[in-house]
Amino acid sequence: MKKKYSQEVYDFIAANVKGLSTEELVNLTNEKFNLDFTTARMHSYKRNHKLKSGIRYNGWRKRKKLFPEEIDKFIRENATGMYNKDLTELVNKTFGTNYTKNQIDCYKTNHHISSGLTGHFEKGHIPQNKGKKMSEEQYKKCAATMFKKGNIPHNYRPIGSERIGKDGYMQVKVADPHTWKQKHVMIYEEHYGPIPEGNKVIFLDRNIRNFDIENLACVTSAELARLNQNHRISTFPEVTKAGLTLERYKSEVRKKRKEHGH
Repeated sequence: MKKKYSQEVYDFIAANVKGLSTEELVNLTNEKFNLDFTTARMHSYKRNHKLKSGIRYNGWRKRKKLFPEEIDKFIRENATGMYNKDLTELVNKTFGTNYTKNQIDCYKTNHHISSGLTGHFEKGHIPQNKGKKMSEEQYKKCAATMFKKGNIPHNYRPIGSERIGKDGYMQVKVADPHTWKQKHVMIYEEHYGPIPEGNKVIFLDRNIRNFDIENLACVTSAELARLNQNHRISTFPEVTKAGLTLERYKSEVRKKRKEHGH
């Protein structure tokens, strides 16, 4: 039986295939998901999913690594204390390359290279303007835009407002100042109560804008993984329900066999 991979794995490979050799893509994917892709298997996966790197090979000539050893060494030696944007500019200026900030960021993450920067002020940091008062001229310039007691910001969103999150799911504001909740989760909990830890609510027809309670189902993370691996989430709710029932039945069978030592 052919090994199948989750939608998350497909999305990752599709997002990174351009400009990478098969060997580089294998290393990147295996390191990200702790998988066991081989070069041959990745070749087949790319071919079956019509994914192309855009790289043209000249006979048996091997393509150079995206990050040669000297650049890897340079990144490791200079990463500390530098933001990715600055490091990218330094690398490109030094080696005459055209890496993007995202490529440097991914390379550092996948190779466990840290800048040591936290993005916030360290404990004990003293602001340069501490204890200093604005001059009368500065105060006049800022007075028009200063917040006054009771003033409501122009971009304030009232409770009950809706927005689309970065992951594409609809969110609803449930509390001030900035507490939002996924709409489908909120609707499910209104009908069935709190969702158990480790469980997720899915759309039975894959339409993340269909909030009908009959289109929502609560599954465990393991069940969701099985549904994705076996491609059992359909655009037809009945098919997805049948797939979920099958996976739960198979899980129960495995559990019984384990209990009886089979």
